[in-house]
Amino acid sequence: MAYCRWIAATAPWAVVTLLLSVLIGCASRNALPDIDPGPYQGPPVTLDSSRAEHIAIFHAPMPGWVASVDRVAEQYRYQAVFISLRRPNPAFIYPQVEVQQRIATNVVTSVPVKVYVRTQGYDEHDSYNAYTLAAATDTETAPQP
Repeated sequence: MAYCRWIAATAPWAVVTLLLSVLIGCASRNALPDIDPGPYQGPPVTLDSSRAEHIAIFHAPMPGWVASVDRVAEQYRYQAVFISLRRPNPAFIYPQVEVQQRIATNVVTSVPVKVYVRTQGYDEHDSYNAYTLAAATDTETAPQP
């Protein structure tokens, strides 16, 4: 009988403790996407830091490329920007002219930035390709062309 009273008295505390541990665990930051340490193989990327925010500039070999910011993550002493580049649809014919695409990073120029890029096929929307460092404000960490 005393055992049943003990269980009845401690069960609500056990439930509260379990719920708090789940909520605390779920409140942590999301992990960064996979990063490939190898060299960046896509269209050249440069940074324009002459305005209030860093602008990533993609030099695509033809029209049809689509750039989108997937995530901006605060890191120690810099902001990491993750961008997906989608290749043009092969069903269409594009002129062979270089196109510059500018995409805002939403990172103020007073904060260093590293831009990580992954290249996807034209019909890939949820690709698990790893990102590669394509540009950075610090010349020591930026890839050399």
